[in-house]
Amino acid sequence: MEDLEVLRRAFEVGALASRREIIMGMQRFFVARLFLVGLLAQSALGQGAIEHRKFPPLKGPYVKLTDNFRDHTNFNVETVRGMASARDGTFYAINTHGSMLVWFADGNPEPAGNWGTLNNPVSLAVFDQLAFVVGGTTHALAVHDRFTGEILSVVSLPSEPGDLVIDETTSIAYICSQAENVVVALDVSDPYGIREIERHVVPGEAPRFLNLDTHPVSGERVLIVAPMLSGNNTVPRRGRSGVHVTLEAATGDIYNVSGLENGGLPDEDLIVLPLVGGVRPAQLSSGREAGTLMLEHARNPLTGEYWALTVDLHNDIAGQRGESELRGIFATNALSIFAPDALSAPRDLPDRIIDLDDEDPFTAGPQYSASSAVSFPYALTFVPETSSTLGGWGFIASSTGDRVAVLDPNGNRLGTLPLPAGAIPRDLIVDEMATSLGVYCWGTNEILVFLLADLTHPPIVLALGVDPTPASVKAGRAIFYDADPSLDGHVTCASCHVAGGSDLLAWKLSGLDDDQKDIMVTQSLIGIQDTPGYHWREERSVREFNGAFVGLLGHDEPLDESPGSELDNFVDFLFSLQPHANHEQSRRRVLDDAITPQVFRNGLSGSAVRGQDVFLFPTVLERPCGACHLPPSGTAGVSVADGALALPRAQTFGVAHLRQLNHRDQDIVVLSDPILGPDDVEIARGGFGLLHSGVVPDILAFAQGFKAFTPQQHADMAAYMHQYDQGTAPAVHVAIQLDVQGTEVAEERIRDLLLRQARRGWIDVVATGRTTVQGQPRELRWLYRPGPGGNEGVFEPDGISAPNLTLAQLSLLAQAGIANYVFLGLPPGNGEMWAHDRDGDGLGRQAEASLGTDPEMTDTDGDTFPDGYEVLHGSDPLVANASVNDTTPPVVAPGFPWLDHTAATFAKFFIECDEPVRLAVEASVAGGPTHQTMVRQPARRHTVVIQGLDRSFDGGVQNRYVATIRAIDLSGNETVSQLEFEMLEACRGIEALVVNDLQWVRTTPMGNTLDATAEILVEFERDAPFQLPAPGQVVVAQVFYRTDPIDPWRLVSNVNSTQLRQDFDIRTIEEDGAITVQEYNVLPGPFLLSPPTDAQGRTLITFNVPDPGVPPGGALELRLGIQAVLERSPGHTPAVPVFEYSSIEVWSMPATASEHRGVEFAF
Repeated sequence: MEDLEVLRRAFEVGALASRREIIMGMQRFFVARLFLVGLLAQSALGQGAIEHRKFPPLKGPYVKLTDNFRDHTNFNVETVRGMASARDGTFYAINTHGSMLVWFADGNPEPAGNWGTLNNPVSLAVFDQLAFVVGGTTHALAVHDRFTGEILSVVSLPSEPGDLVIDETTSIAYICSQAENVVVALDVSDPYGIREIERHVVPGEAPRFLNLDTHPVSGERVLIVAPMLSGNNTVPRRGRSGVHVTLEAATGDIYNVSGLENGGLPDEDLIVLPLVGGVRPAQLSSGREAGTLMLEHARNPLTGEYWALTVDLHNDIAGQRGESELRGIFATNALSIFAPDALSAPRDLPDRIIDLDDEDPFTAGPQYSASSAVSFPYALTFVPETSSTLGGWGFIASSTGDRVAVLDPNGNRLGTLPLPAGAIPRDLIVDEMATSLGVYCWGTNEILVFLLADLTHPPIVLALGVDPTPASVKAGRAIFYDADPSLDGHVTCASCHVAGGSDLLAWKLSGLDDDQKDIMVTQSLIGIQDTPGYHWREERSVREFNGAFVGLLGHDEPLDESPGSELDNFVDFLFSLQPHANHEQSRRRVLDDAITPQVFRNGLSGSAVRGQDVFLFPTVLERPCGACHLPPSGTAGVSVADGALALPRAQTFGVAHLRQLNHRDQDIVVLSDPILGPDDVEIARGGFGLLHSGVVPDILAFAQGFKAFTPQQHADMAAYMHQYDQGTAPAVHVAIQLDVQGTEVAEERIRDLLLRQARRGWIDVVATGRTTVQGQPRELRWLYRPGPGGNEGVFEPDGISAPNLTLAQLSLLAQAGIANYVFLGLPPGNGEMWAHDRDGDGLGRQAEASLGTDPEMTDTDGDTFPDGYEVLHGSDPLVANASVNDTTPPVVAPGFPWLDHTAATFAKFFIECDEPVRLAVEASVAGGPTHQTMVRQPARRHTVVIQGLDRSFDGGVQNRYVATIRAIDLSGNETVSQLEFEMLEACRGIEALVVNDLQWVRTTPMGNTLDATAEILVEFERDAPFQLPAPGQVVVAQVFYRTDPIDPWRLVSNVNSTQLRQDFDIRTIEEDGAITVQEYNVLPGPFLLSPPTDAQGRTLITFNVPDPGVPPGGALELRLGIQAVLERSPGHTPAVPVFEYSSIEVWSMPATASEHRGVEFAF
C-alpha cells in the first residue's frame, strides 16, 4: 500500500515520465490491490443490504488531459436566430463565425456598425434600446447597447445555449440549453441587473428552437420547445448469444414500440411549458409522432395551425438489414402541421404531415427532384396576416439544399427561391410591413434580402464580415452540408450526424451479404481526430468513408481523392470539429465530488476522485478500465473482442472513447413487451443508450456491467465518467465582465479562473470592449500574454499606439469608469486571431487601416499570398504578385514540436511556427513501414495526430518511432524537426490474428464462369519488423457476386470445390468444464474451408463458380470474402470440421487491411 500511495502522489504531481510507466504501475500493483479489494468485497457482501453513506467531497487532478492547439477552433456552432428587426426600422444580425454583432440602418447594405461580442454567437433578439446576444461557444448572454455596441452586462448560461425569445410584455427572456436540456427564464427589465427567475427541465434531448405562442382556442400564453433529438419510438432488441442461433437472432434488431399499450417511449416532439408565473402541470401538453429531428416551429398567423419542421429518420424499415437498402432514402424532410386546437393536451398528433421534397403532391406517387428538394428544413417564417395578398404564406429554408421553399397558408408548395451554392441558410425573417424576406446564409456569411413584391428580383446582399474558418475547412463544410448530389437531393452526412454529432439512433448497416453486423448507434464525428480508428469496429480510416457518399447517400461518384481536393477538404472539416467542454465538470478542470452529489439509482453517491482510481488501477480485473479506455480521450486506439456475438467479422469492436457521454446519458423508461424480452426492460428515453447497439440505458448501467466491482465502485466510476474531460477546458466557455460595478470581485475571478488556466496552456484569454482615449470611446481587443516562469503577464492591445497593460491596470481603468471589458476564455492558440488579426492575414486592425488592405479578407489582391506575408517580405498587398521574395525558412517556436500523448496506435503533437506553414510528417520504426501525414492548410499553429502506427507488445517488444516533421512556408522554404516517441501496448488479452495478404494466384474465366485459386497469409497482429506467421489456422471464406457496382454482394450458393462444406461444428468448453459441440448457424453456408496454414502462415483456396445469371447490361463481379480464421478442435477432420469456440474472436477483422478482407474479380 505504501507503493500505491507513491504512485498516486506521482499522478498528482505529474512526476511520471510517461503513461507507459502508468500502465506498468497498474500491472505492478495488481496482485496487492486484487487481494485488498477482494477482502473489501467479501466484507461488503457480508453486511447484507446496501446502506447509503455520504462521503466528504474530494477534489483531485485528472491523470492526463489533452487540448487542441490551433489558430482557429471549430465548434461548428449552427446559428439558430441570426437576425432581428427593431421597431425603428434598424436591422441587426450576428456573425456567428466572426463573433460580431452587426448593425444595418437606412436600407444601406453596408453595416452601420459592427462590434465584438461573445465567441460564436448563436441567437439574437432586439428589445427596446438593447440587443441581446447568446454565445454559442461562450456560454453566456451579452446585453449590448444597440446604438453604440457597448456590452452593458454579461450573464452566464447553461451549457451549449440555443434559441432566445423575449416576452416583451413581461421583459422576460427564455433561453434553452442543448447540453443540459433546460430552459432558463431571465428577467431582463434592468440590463445591469439581469437575474434568473425560473428553470424548466425539458423532457427531451438537445432543445434548440423555442416559440412564444398564444393558443388560438384557450388564449393561454405558453412557451413551445422542440427537442432536436426527439427520437422516433424505436428501441434496440438484443441479439442472442451462441453458435447455434441464426443470423437474424444473433444480431440485434430495431423495434418500433409506438404500438404498445402505453404508447411506448414518450417521443414528445413539441413540449408546451408555462411562462413565468404559470403552473407546470403534472403532465405537459405536447405533440408527438411529428418527426425524429425537430427544427423550427411556429403558428401560422392566418390559419392558426401549428407548423413544425422535421427530418424523419427511417431506421426501422421492415426487412431492411443492409446499408445499400437505405441508399438515399433513410430520411424524409417534412412539415408536420397540427390543428389549431392541438397542443393543449398531452401527446397530440399532427393533423397532417407533408413531404417537402415532393414538388407535386397532387400527382400520384412522390415527384422528387434534387433541384427542388427541401433537405434538412431548418428555418421557418410567415408573412404577417396583415398582408392583403400574402398573409399566411410560409417560407422554409433548406439548410442542405441551398434554397427557400415558398408555401401557401395550407402548406402547398408554390415555388422555390434558389440560393448560392454553399449558402447553408439558417434563419429567415419577414419585416413587419411584409415587404421583404431576409435569408441568413451561414455558409457564405451573408444575408440575402428578397423583395416580396417580386421574388424573382436578385436579392440585396448584406455582408456579415469575416469568417476566420480556414479555407479547406470551409470547403469541407460545404460538402458535409450539401444534399444536392445525393439521391433525389434528400440527405447528407448531417441528416444523421446532426451538427457533426449523432442522431442518437441505431441503424442496420450490414454490408450484404459479405459483411454482416449488429445494429449500431450513430457515432459523433466531433473530436475524432485523436480517437482513431473509425466506425464501431474501427475497420475504416476516415478516408475510407468516401464510399458512403455513393453507397449510403446515393451520390453518382465518390469525392475526388486527388491531393488538396474534395476528400482532403472533407477530412479537414471533420478533424476540425471540437466538442464543447463537459458541463458536468468543474470550471477549474479538476475532479470535484461536490459537482456530482446526486444519489445514483443503486442508492449510493459516487466520488469522481475515487472513481478515477478504480478506473485506472487494477482492482478485481486483470487490467483496469483505463488500460483500454486510456486517458485523455478514453481510447488507446485498439480493438477488443466482444464475446457475446459469435460472428467473427462483428466480434471485434474498437475501444470507444469516453467523450460526449453526457449527450447519451438519458432518463430511463421501463417497457414491457415479449419482443424485447420476458422481463421489464430499461430503455434510454430516446430509445438508444450506450454501447454500439444502444442497449445500455445510462452510465451507471454501463459501470454495473462489470460485476466484479462493488456497488460503491460502480457509483464512483459513474461519477468519474460523468466528469470525464472532453479535450476542451470548461473555461473556454466563460465570460467575465470588468466594469465599474464590482471591479475587485471580477478581477479576482478573472485571475483565478482564466489567467491561471492560461498559464497552464489550457486556454487563451482575450478581452473586448470600450476604452476611453483622449475623451473618445474606442473599441479595443486585448490578448493575454502569460509571463515567464509562470508569472502573471500582460494584455496586449490590437491598437498600435496603446500600451500593454496588466490585469491590475485594466481593473483600475474599469474602476475609474474609463474602461468596460468582457474577458473571454478561448481554446489555446485562438487568441491572436480573435483579438488582433480577425482575418488571419498576419496584420492587425490598425496596420490594415494604414495600408488600405481589407481587414475582413486574408488576401486583398487575390494573389494567394496573405496580406501580412506580402508586407513582411517587401511585396505590395494591394498588387497581385506571382511570387514573394522569401528565402528564409520558417522558425519553429521554442518548446515545439511538443508531444502531447501517445496511445497504442497513434501519437498526437503540437507545433507552432513564426509564419503560416504546411506540414509533411513521416513517422517510421526501424525496419518497419513509413507512415505519412500531410497538413495542407497553412497555419501558424497545428495539432497533428499520426494514425495507423504499430503498437508495442508484451515481452519487451517496444516500437519506438522517429517522426520527421517538415514545416513548409508559403514560398516553399522548409524547416525540419524531429520527435521520438514510444507506442503503448494494446490492452487485448489475446494476441489476435490478421490476414496480411490475399491475392489471386490463378483466375481462369470462361464466359461467366470462373476457376480460381487465392493465396492467403495469416499472421499474428504485429507489423514490421515483428511479423510472426500463424501456422495451423483454417481460413473460412465465401464467394459472392453482383452485377452492378451499387448493388450489394449476394452469396453464391452453387460454388464447386473440394474445400466446400455446407456447415461445420463449434466445440465449446463451458465454465464448469463441460464440453458441447454444436452446429454453427450464425452465418448461412456454404463455406470454403482452407487447408491449415503452413509454417509460413500461408494457405490456398480453390473453387469454381458457375454462371450465376447476369441480366442484360449487367457487369458480373465476384468476391472471395474472408469470414473467419479458426483453430481446429481435437477430432477435427476435413470431412467433419470442428473448431474451437475461443478462436471465433481471435481473427481481428478491423486490423486486417480492407484489401485483405476480400479479393474481387471483374469479368
